[in-house]
Amino acid sequence: MLYRRATSNTPPLGPTLGHTRTLAYGLTVGLSCTLVFGTTVLADVRATGMGGAAVSVGSGHYGALANPALLLTPENGKTTKHIGFGVNAVARDRPDLLGIATDEANQELFNDIDTEINAVTAQPIICDPVFGSGDDACVQGTGALASLADRVQTIFDDIDEEPVEGQVRGNIGFSNAIYKVPFLFDYSFSVTGFGEADILEADSDYVQILENTLEDNQLTLNEIIENAPIRISNNGSALEIDFPDDVLTSEGSTAVMLRNQFSLGFAKQFSMGNNTVAVGVTPKFSTLTAQSSSVAVKDLSEDELTDDLEASEVSESSFTFDVGASMPVPGKPAFRVAGVIRNVISESITTLNGFEFETTPQLIVGGHYKRDNLLLSADLALNEASYDGFDTQPLSLGLEYKAGPAKLRAGINNDFAFSSSPTSFSVGLGLGAFDIAYSGSGGVYSGGVQFDINW
Repeated sequence: MLYRRATSNTPPLGPTLGHTRTLAYGLTVGLSCTLVFGTTVLADVRATGMGGAAVSVGSGHYGALANPALLLTPENGKTTKHIGFGVNAVARDRPDLLGIATDEANQELFNDIDTEINAVTAQPIICDPVFGSGDDACVQGTGALASLADRVQTIFDDIDEEPVEGQVRGNIGFSNAIYKVPFLFDYSFSVTGFGEADILEADSDYVQILENTLEDNQLTLNEIIENAPIRISNNGSALEIDFPDDVLTSEGSTAVMLRNQFSLGFAKQFSMGNNTVAVGVTPKFSTLTAQSSSVAVKDLSEDELTDDLEASEVSESSFTFDVGASMPVPGKPAFRVAGVIRNVISESITTLNGFEFETTPQLIVGGHYKRDNLLLSADLALNEASYDGFDTQPLSLGLEYKAGPAKLRAGINNDFAFSSSPTSFSVGLGLGAFDIAYSGSGGVYSGGVQFDINW
């Protein structure tokens, strides 16, 4: 899950229904940037195309961001200066919230339900509420309201306790490997967003009553007597049905975090007998801004939700660093192994209403095999960690094949921290300084573009 609750007395999570348009806004406000720009937690598009494997195979500016020791890889011996810039994104949308929010049939769902309730209750009662039989039809023409209730229940089932998560990152930086101590400098921004729904049982029961009692296009006297949201007025002349706005009490939660980060990387090579080991470190200085909201969705307009987010805003500064190493396998120059500990010092920020975004250390090991135009690589994270609350523990396998001026890439990634649909497949293409990649499967989508100019 993308955020954690820092205290136990914050309100319960969840959405109302009926107000589908407002609900969609509330749950996607933190994700809109992500899905427009299309970033993985790791800011290397080349690695995205190779399933995320980057600890041992990167080069230049982006390779050094994945593992600072890669400032001194053999590839960097060919081109010593790199300027890189790009944008990439990842989104986890298991309930397909964007599809629900953009479906035209859902845009006015709450208003449509109100209209149908008014139409049904405006009909005259055609049964005798005192002496009539329980099977007597009191009102007819209820099928349209039942269909709307069925659509509402489908949405409930799709989004209940299914978090929608996203992260976007853009960056620009420079690396130079010719000095006594090679270095890199990088500026990046990232936006992390989260939305979740927790449908209350009472709200689901209300919707199911409407669906089950009205689906046969009529309402009998027994159905009126047995279901609390539906009743005959005291004078026996009119039907009354509770409106969703008077019944539904679930809440919607959303949280957003912005990170501006400056990174400085340094690397040094050491001799170990007949072999050499490259070691690097990347200090990272950040400013963090976080907002969150957890209130009854039926009480919100878009302006009110924005105000609620802004009222919870907190800004802080933080510091952490990465440390990594890389070396060829003794006696087997085609093989190389590497490892990196990212975010050695944990970071966190908590909004005024108690939502915490956390970044924790992660140890990743990797290796690759290179022969002629073919490169095979693999990475494994040895522990689950969070990056601004975005939980991840990937196993990444990738390949790259050089065909003339093009580099063709493919990979597979299994993220053990994402239990519902952990495996995704990726493809990528490199043409000179340009890289593009896409990965997607089972509600998890990532991709991006970047340029790495070197000389």
